[in-house]
Amino acid sequence: MDRRDLGNAIALNSLMFNSAVVLGPTAGGVVYAAIGPGWCFAANAVSFIGVIGSLVSMHLAAAAPAPPLRRSALADMRQGLVYVARHPSIRVVIGLLSAVTLLGLSYVSLLPAFASRSCTATPG
Repeated sequence: MDRRDLGNAIALNSLMFNSAVVLGPTAGGVVYAAIGPGWCFAANAVSFIGVIGSLVSMHLAAAAPAPPLRRSALADMRQGLVYVARHPSIRVVIGLLSAVTLLGLSYVSLLPAFASRSCTATPG
């Protein structure tokens, strides 16, 4: 991969992820309402056939052997956190991403439960 393509690859990955977060639950809700939960699971299972076929058809060169581990995973994690703490621009990005992940994506995941509870609640 050419290093000049990295920015475009990151942008494309971000576009795909954010589109899936917005469009996936919407499409799932429409399909669920139209044909029921059993067919939603069936459609999800069928969607994996293309992915599995793509993985099976890949012909990759053998990977180089991994270098021997010199530190523990906790030491590597600590080193990563120290690096983030020392670089303000990365610290801001990681902080924003953490806030969105912890506060935003959990809300999106729980939104159907909130909606069904509010629809079945009786005024009282």
